[in-house]
Amino acid sequence: MKLQIAFWVLLLITGLSASAQTANAPAEGTTMNCTLTFSDTQKTIHNPTEADMRAALNASNNNDAVGPVFQITFEASTESLQVDLNDKNQFSFDYSDGQNASVSKRNDFSLDEALKVLVAFSNRAADWKKMVEWQN
Repeated sequence: MKLQIAFWVLLLITGLSASAQTANAPAEGTTMNCTLTFSDTQKTIHNPTEADMRAALNASNNNDAVGPVFQITFEASTESLQVDLNDKNQFSFDYSDGQNASVSKRNDFSLDEALKVLVAFSNRAADWKKMVEWQN
């Protein structure tokens, strides 16, 4: 009897834990309804892939301009993450939740580091903000 109760308690706890994890993650095959908007041309890419973001970062390295490259926003949200080119292969971020704005303390993120942050942000990863040290 005690073994049966322990089994059911364990099953309940495991089930709740699994459902909490899947509740926070997007369902497989669904889109996050985000848009990448280029700062210079205002061209947009709806639900950009990692390859789209990499291509956008690479394209920014091919011209001599520095400053805002693009931003990612979400449908029905005021949250945005802008990526800036500071020098060849050196990026920084500006984040806004609609009420507060922060900038990355570093301005020398490599292309690969910047890509990881952008992918985590666009996927709404719970801990994406911890990938960057921020200042107001």
